[in-house]
Amino acid sequence: MRECIKFSKSLLNLNDVNNNTFVMNNDILSIDNMIKYESDIEQVKQLTMTKKLHEFHGIFFDTTIENGVIIRQVANNSEARKAGLRQGDRILELCGINMRMANYRLAEKIINECKDNEIIIKINCSVNRYESDISLAMAKSSINNYNRKLIKKQSTLVRRNAFKRKNRILHRYFERKQNEHSALYQNYLLNVSLPRRIHLRPLFANKLKLCGGNAVGIFVHTIAEELQRFLQIGDQLLEYNKYDLTQATAEDAALHLAEPIAQNTAELIVLFNIDVFHQIQENPIGDSFYIRAEFERSSACNSSLKFNKGDILYVDNTLYDGKPCQYWRAWKLDPFGQPIESGYIPSKYNAECEVFRQFFRNMNNHDTNMLHSIRHIFHRLISNKSNVDDNDTRLLASFSSMSNDRNGYYDNQNSLESMENIDLQAYRRVRMIEQTKPRPVIIFGPYSHTIVKRLESQFSSLFRLCQKKTETMIMMSSIWNEKKDDHYISCSSREDGESNFISLTELTEISNQGLHPVITITGNSLDEFHQQQIYPIIIELRFRSAKQMKIAVNKYWNHTSKISLRTAKNIHKHHQKLSKQFEHIEHVILNANINLMNIINMIEFHVLIEQDKLIWKEA
Repeated sequence: MRECIKFSKSLLNLNDVNNNTFVMNNDILSIDNMIKYESDIEQVKQLTMTKKLHEFHGIFFDTTIENGVIIRQVANNSEARKAGLRQGDRILELCGINMRMANYRLAEKIINECKDNEIIIKINCSVNRYESDISLAMAKSSINNYNRKLIKKQSTLVRRNAFKRKNRILHRYFERKQNEHSALYQNYLLNVSLPRRIHLRPLFANKLKLCGGNAVGIFVHTIAEELQRFLQIGDQLLEYNKYDLTQATAEDAALHLAEPIAQNTAELIVLFNIDVFHQIQENPIGDSFYIRAEFERSSACNSSLKFNKGDILYVDNTLYDGKPCQYWRAWKLDPFGQPIESGYIPSKYNAECEVFRQFFRNMNNHDTNMLHSIRHIFHRLISNKSNVDDNDTRLLASFSSMSNDRNGYYDNQNSLESMENIDLQAYRRVRMIEQTKPRPVIIFGPYSHTIVKRLESQFSSLFRLCQKKTETMIMMSSIWNEKKDDHYISCSSREDGESNFISLTELTEISNQGLHPVITITGNSLDEFHQQQIYPIIIELRFRSAKQMKIAVNKYWNHTSKISLRTAKNIHKHHQKLSKQFEHIEHVILNANINLMNIINMIEFHVLIEQDKLIWKEA
């Protein structure tokens, strides 16, 4: 009997049960750790989420819970994720409204009907909630595996009874803790699934219908009967033949699923995500991205969208008529990011075909006119055989020689290579950059330094001139030994060959004070600003002629020294060369006149407008 007791103690130590610790193969599993996240629930945070009228906020609620609002999933790159909301968070208050006993429908209604640009959300942060669920499942599996191992080791009836007596004590304690855990968090264990890998025959995409887009993911909407044992409604397609579908648009997903493959089977990785699927059905959400139009399109009918080159469009559906490569639905935005009107636009494929045809139509316009002239001459020669005009025959011969020259031009290899390098993109993906601080102001043009000094003195609470430093000054301040490009930006060159620089530190300090740093330049150095994530407001000052410049400077601007007409012509010519460097860059052009105060007021007016505009950068 003593041997049996000793053997049972070797199997399971009673002290381990008192310490709530179970020892198995040198792995220590603490039962108290299974409920340690109870303290995590008490972590209350208050977050602020930005709301945009034409964008989905990115929150998917758990629709299985009626008493309480739980976040089931947060879309990538959404305003909700930027605000700090995460999966599993419980919303306590929304815009000051108590949501502790509300449901997800009320929360969705409050967010959609809120007129404020910022939504204040108080949440119950749970960092380890889902990790604890997994730990609980692993703990239960480990206990069961260990029990099976112990049962295999029993060889006598006495040993088996001793094990059962000890094991019953442990199971009562563990099951009590497990039931408390499950009762407290049973709502979070519903509809939990893991990604699964399936293999289907090619062309299976013809037997199912998809929904969603790059904002929420690609989901199975309807499915044929023969595929129901592999897929189900609410499955999210994560990957198709190693191609990531989590960020794919609806059009991209349809094209990749329909393209032929060399293998006999297609590999899919799917995830059953029924909650997000239900919210997509209640609030139709699909694609979400911005593009910049690179061509002009006139509206052919009422439902199509008219836009100009350079307009920003917001696309929310890439399968407007259910077919890929046909039409997209888009919203035209104003400079401040607000939607103006909506309609369908040609897809990227159709738009690039249209741009390609327009390009060659313009390039061959001269050849088309030539062909009409030749046809007219032939008609005259054939209809008037008796009265053949020598001028017509000579003109026809000249056309023939011109066409031969052009054929030689097109046969040139260099010309073909240059044709391949032509960029005929119809749309460019862009992303929004919001500036919270005053943007720097770059002013260039004749006598811009005189205008900037008067601008700073007139509006000292809005502008401040950024002082320039030469290479000699930088060397004397012992900063030259460090990387110059990280601290200074070249803005102009002097007559003695030395370059002028502005300090990024000074630029940042002025912006932090709520002022616009003002910079005068004599060359295009915008790339250096953009590399430092600085996007200035550019203003160009233009004079109609050199004579107007001479009159304004000598008579009305009270300049220290008068200029001659020859000097004015040289300055005007230099400015025209500089202006060509900025002709493809969006900037404000001000026509200078003799009234200096009028110019300063116009600069102040345009800076205030440009500051509120959104900045778009290629994604």
